[in-house]
Amino acid sequence: MASNMASPRHYYDNRVRTKSIEDVKLAQVMQVKSQERWDDGKPLSILALDPADRAVLKIADERDAIQKKTFTKWVNKHLAKHWHYVQRRTEVTDLFEGLRDGRNLISLLEVLSGELLPRERGRMRFHKLQNVQTVLDFLRFRGIKIVNIRPDDIVDGNPKLTLGLIWTIILHFQISDITVSGEQSLTSHDALLTWSQRTVAGYPGVKVNNFSESWRDGLAFAALLHRNRPDLLDFKELKSMPPRKRLHVAFTIAEQQFGVTKLLDPEDVDVARPDDKSLITYISSLYNVFPDIPPPQYSLQEAERQAKYDEYRELAHYIQRWNKEATAMMVDRNFPNALPDMKKLLQEFNKFKAEDIPQRLKDIRKLDILHKELDAMGPGNAGQYEVESELKFSVINRSWNRLMVYTQEREMSLHHEISRLERMQRLGDKVQRDMRQTTDRLDTIEKKLKEEETRMD
Repeated sequence: MASNMASPRHYYDNRVRTKSIEDVKLAQVMQVKSQERWDDGKPLSILALDPADRAVLKIADERDAIQKKTFTKWVNKHLAKHWHYVQRRTEVTDLFEGLRDGRNLISLLEVLSGELLPRERGRMRFHKLQNVQTVLDFLRFRGIKIVNIRPDDIVDGNPKLTLGLIWTIILHFQISDITVSGEQSLTSHDALLTWSQRTVAGYPGVKVNNFSESWRDGLAFAALLHRNRPDLLDFKELKSMPPRKRLHVAFTIAEQQFGVTKLLDPEDVDVARPDDKSLITYISSLYNVFPDIPPPQYSLQEAERQAKYDEYRELAHYIQRWNKEATAMMVDRNFPNALPDMKKLLQEFNKFKAEDIPQRLKDIRKLDILHKELDAMGPGNAGQYEVESELKFSVINRSWNRLMVYTQEREMSLHHEISRLERMQRLGDKVQRDMRQTTDRLDTIEKKLKEEETRMD
C-alpha cells in the first residue's frame, strides 16, 4: 500500500521553492517602494512616462549619485596633498558646487601633474570662467580629448558634464598608465581587468568578468587583498559573511593597512548593477598598491622587507638632499642686475620646473608606495625597520609642499625683476636718445655761431 507521506527530500525541495518565491516577492515589493520614493516630487512630464522608462531614469540617477560621492572622495583625497589645503584643511562637500569657480580644479591638476597653473582670484563669473578655461586648455595641451564640455557647463554646475570632466581626469592621471606584464597591447581598461582576473585566479566562487556585477558580493575584493597579504584576513571566514559586511571588512583593511581611501561604501556596491566608473576608480587605487601579480603561493619574506626598507631609505635620502638644495635655490633673491643674465636665470628656472619637478614628483609617489608597503608589513623585530624622523614620509611631503610654495614665489619674483630691468632699460634708452638729440642741436648751434663770426669778420 502506497504511503501518502511526503519524502524528506520532497519536503526540503518544497521548502526551498517556497522560500525562493517569498524572496522574489519581497524583492518585487522593495523595488516598487523604491520606485515610489523616486517618483515622489517628480514633475508631471516624468510621471507621464511609461513605468519602464521611469525605472531607467531612476537607475541613471542612482548611478550618478554614486559617481558623485565616489568622485568627491577622490578629488578630496588629492586636494589634501595640495599645500593650500594642507594649511586650511578644507575639502569639497558638494562636487557640483565645489568645482564651479575652477580653483579646486586647478589645485587638483597641480597635485596630479606637479605643475603650477595660473588662476584668477576674483569671485566674478568671468573669473570662474577663466579658471575653468585654464583647466580645459591644460588638459587639451596634454593631449586629453575634451568632448562637449565648455567653461559655462562647469561654472553652472552641470551634473553630467562635471562628472564627465572628473572621469576624464581620472582616466588620464590614474588609469591610463596601467599595464600588465607581457600584455603591452591591452588598453588601460583591459589591462586593469586582466590584472584583476589574474590576481583572484584560483579563489573558489570568485570570477571577474567586468567592473560591475563581478564585484557586487565583495569576494573579489577579499581575494585580491588575501592574494597579496594572506596574513591580514581569513578568506574562508570572509566568504561566510553577508556581502555588505564582507565589503566593509575589505574596504577597511585596504584603507587602514595600505592607505587606499574608502571611495565606496558597501551599499554603493551591493546593488543590482554597481557603477563601473566608481569601481574602476577604486580598483585602480588598489592596482597602484599591488601592481605586480604575486605567484599562487606568494608570501612576504624578510628579504623583501629588507629590500624595500633599503630602497625607501636610499630614495628618501636623495629626495631630502634634493629638496634642501632646491629650496635654497628657490628662496635666493640675489638676482643679477643685467637683463640678459636675468632672462637666462628665468630660462633655467623654467627648465627646472618642466624637467626636475615632475621627475621628483614621480620619486615622491614611489616613496609613498614604499612607505605604505612598509607600514603594512609592520616595524619588524624590535622596530628594526623604523626610519629616522627626517626620512619619514610625512616630513618629506611637508618639505615638498613648502618647496612648491617657494617655487611659485620665485617665479613671480623673477618675472617682477625682469619687468623692472626692462623698464630701466627702456628709460636708459630714452635718456641716451635725448642726449644724442641734445648734442646734435648743440653742434648745430655751434656751427651757426662760427658761420656768423666768419661773416662778421
